[in-house]
Amino acid sequence: MKIELKYEELADQLRCPHGEKGLETGENMFKSNKSMIYNTIDSLNLKSGSYILEIGFGNGKHLDYLFKKENNIYYYGVDISQTMVNEAITYNSLKHTQNRVSFSIIDGQSQYDFQDNYFNVCLSLNTIYFIENPIDFFKEIHRVIKPDGNLFLTFIDKEFAEKIPFLKKGFTFYKKDTIDSFGKKAGFYDIKFKDYNDEVISEDGQKVIRPYFICSMRKQI
Repeated sequence: MKIELKYEELADQLRCPHGEKGLETGENMFKSNKSMIYNTIDSLNLKSGSYILEIGFGNGKHLDYLFKKENNIYYYGVDISQTMVNEAITYNSLKHTQNRVSFSIIDGQSQYDFQDNYFNVCLSLNTIYFIENPIDFFKEIHRVIKPDGNLFLTFIDKEFAEKIPFLKKGFTFYKKDTIDSFGKKAGFYDIKFKDYNDEVISEDGQKVIRPYFICSMRKQI
């Protein structure tokens, strides 16, 4: 019972980091997902003047890497965690005061407060597991992306994830063909997947190989 409760608390923090424990969770997520985050950023092929939307940005420590790839961009981050919003503003205080970045809180399910056809690129890592209505999620991203804009969605392999005890409650994992179906139903095309593996430390301290995918899809002109 105590182990199950621990797993439930960890899953809840991973979904929405909060309080003092949330600060630790945000840091652990950044460290354990760093290669995943950087590989996603490397896939974006950013252009000068691009408007970027990130859904679920964690503590925002990766933005230095993002801005090194292309400095002249406009970044907007949305997250369900006020703790992560506060942390991201702290870590990016100079960019924030210079209006280079914007962080805002959302409920994670309803529409975003952005106009149609606003962003060139949207990226989201390890968020799809918590979305109650995935097709609505894809449709809303499709709405705010400009024609010929791109969505990059990064997620863990379903078979691997479902073997991890603390990921058994509060998470829904998907195979590539299901993500492909969601994207097509929302109006995206040119849907591609790249397979990756990284080495992470499990809860019992063992090194394991974690397979994950970066999916890219495009909005038609």
